[in-house]
Amino acid sequence: DEMITVTEYAEALKKIGKDVSILAYQNNNNKENTDSRFFNNTEINWYFFPNNEKVVNFHKKNHDLLIAAYIHECLPLQYIVATSKAKFRVGAYNDQTSESFELMINIRDKQNLKYLLQQINHFIQVINP
Repeated sequence: DEMITVTEYAEALKKIGKDVSILAYQNNNNKENTDSRFFNNTEINWYFFPNNEKVVNFHKKNHDLLIAAYIHECLPLQYIVATSKAKFRVGAYNDQTSESFELMINIRDKQNLKYLLQQINHFIQVINP
């Protein structure tokens, strides 16, 4: 499950002293969604742009790094990345969204989130040891 992969990665970052925020998109219509880490279809407009307080609060935080932990097209998350004021945005290579990132990683045929996060971890350590 991708959410477990992301959560485990976030926990590993926290263990080494990083301040971590998660904002995840769930492709469902659960109106009882009160967890501040998740938004879903009830909280996006017809352009697939999230329009809720969770996104506003996420963007208010002064993030140094935004890790786009998704490998397939996801318009709500692409909007989050494109509108983020994070100093450094990293994610999987996609030529259609390249203007939204400072670093993109070509995962080629390995369409696997765990692999993407391993590669992101490697490049971040090379850039900022």
